[in-house]
Amino acid sequence: MLNMTGLDDAAGMPKLDGSCWDVAVVGAGPAGAAVALELARRSRSVLLLDRQAFPRGKVCGACLSRGSLEALAGMGLGALAKDHGAVPLDRLELTAWGTRVRLPLRGAAALSREVLDAALVAEAVRAGATFSPRTHATLGALVTGGRAIRARRSGEVMALRARVVVAADGLAGALLGRSDGAHSTAGAPDSRVGVGAIFEASEADYPAHAIHMAVGRHGYVGSVRLEDHRLNVAAALDPALLRSVGSPGEAVASVLDEAGVPAPPGLTEVGWSGTPPLTRRPDRLGAERVFAVGDAGGYIEPFTGEGMAWAFAGARALAPLLSRSVDSWTPEVLEEWEAWHARSLRSAQSICRSVTWLLRRPTLSRGTARLLRRFPWMATPLLHGASTHPRLPLERGA
Repeated sequence: MLNMTGLDDAAGMPKLDGSCWDVAVVGAGPAGAAVALELARRSRSVLLLDRQAFPRGKVCGACLSRGSLEALAGMGLGALAKDHGAVPLDRLELTAWGTRVRLPLRGAAALSREVLDAALVAEAVRAGATFSPRTHATLGALVTGGRAIRARRSGEVMALRARVVVAADGLAGALLGRSDGAHSTAGAPDSRVGVGAIFEASEADYPAHAIHMAVGRHGYVGSVRLEDHRLNVAAALDPALLRSVGSPGEAVASVLDEAGVPAPPGLTEVGWSGTPPLTRRPDRLGAERVFAVGDAGGYIEPFTGEGMAWAFAGARALAPLLSRSVDSWTPEVLEEWEAWHARSLRSAQSICRSVTWLLRRPTLSRGTARLLRRFPWMATPLLHGASTHPRLPLERGA
């Protein structure tokens, strides 16, 4: 394994001005790093860019579902989570309005985004990709056989180009919206926003090996123990709640209180990060020589780590299309990508849509919690379906 602390070595930053690449991937989260890894393995020249320094955290539940771990195994990274100390998760402890339900989980794990994302980038670099952190990229015009890109790093502005560009810049990414013919839509009108923090807390109320989920009228809060024993807290909250209480910590505390879950000490003092609206969908998934993947290609509220499986599956499905586009661009390739996305990824997200619909209806969710407390086995098909990663298309010639 590459030394993760060396990913952000300023002295080793690659020269970008005037360079040309087969594929430029903007955003080094799970989807972007996985795309870079898959393309580098296909002997393509790959530039992976991210505007932040590495390693870095993200607002995330830090859960890898069984589908996520299976997707990693499909990329030849079956040992990655275990090798980096991922905490096995064997149960979901769901609490709603004083009713607590314990549901079994199979094959899930918790791993911080600082460690996971850096490990994936390190694997992409090992495969031959070039990584440039602290680099802000904007999309330029079409050029002969590719796209122009303007990159800014440490005050230096650089011009480069790539035959194909991948927008993997997340919920807040604007790369896709700046491409011709592709404009991202705003978040859904009733979308919740995400907030997250990691801090020290006693294991008495939040033991390891479990996802602790608290549900209230205005959102839900998930907590897991990480590989270093810190507590990762992530919540999906109504924007109105955040406006009414004044701080993310107080909003999270109010949801926990309504659910009947004790708030960890220091919840309102710790530094919180936030996200744009969680549920959103772009008008298109790309433009000429530009493809969107991961959260940049649309997102809905996940529940127990499904978002990672969607990211990995999308990256693996897109990789062969990108490789073909390097050799010869045709509009039909983008149509293939949009068709797979609509058929497979949005279908895989349907269970999470149903769960989030239920969680917004207090009477139904309260009754469901009481029913599951008596018959926990009834949740097995739901948890199994949510943890399954989308099917991949067969590559041409396979």
